[in-house]
Amino acid sequence: MANKPADSITHTEERRARIQAETAEIHKAQAIAEENRQEKQAVRDMKADDADAAMLEKQAYLLTDLGSRDQLLEQVRRMRLETPENAPPPPPPMTEFQKQQLEIEQNAGREAVARAEKQQEEVRIWREKLAAEERVREGTMTTVHQPNPGMNEKFPVNKVTIK
Repeated sequence: MANKPADSITHTEERRARIQAETAEIHKAQAIAEENRQEKQAVRDMKADDADAAMLEKQAYLLTDLGSRDQLLEQVRRMRLETPENAPPPPPPMTEFQKQQLEIEQNAGREAVARAEKQQEEVRIWREKLAAEERVREGTMTTVHQPNPGMNEKFPVNKVTIK
């Protein structure tokens, strides 16, 4: 019986073996998951590289078609000069009645602007008048400056000289 280890030692060794087995399983699962992740990332990277290459080829093809900057500007100028086929037609010419209506509306607008300017001028004059009345009511204060007298002069208040 002296050679048999204590129960606590046996229990600790069994627990240690279980923990090591669980740790080994966890590490193995993590390694497999990391390997799968790296494979998926590699596939995504390849797809992205293929898409980038296709985009670059498309852009390079577009650039070779357009040619130089001058050719591109000339093409833009031509496009601006071309009118689309389904462009709306220009408005019809105005009739005499429409011209009279336009003149009436424009005169009404001019009169409204004149009235508004007259009203603004009246308000400005009224505000200036109120400000002038306020200044008269409050009165004005003029600052009085009395310099200090010199050594041989008398103070104005008590007629004493400083010596």
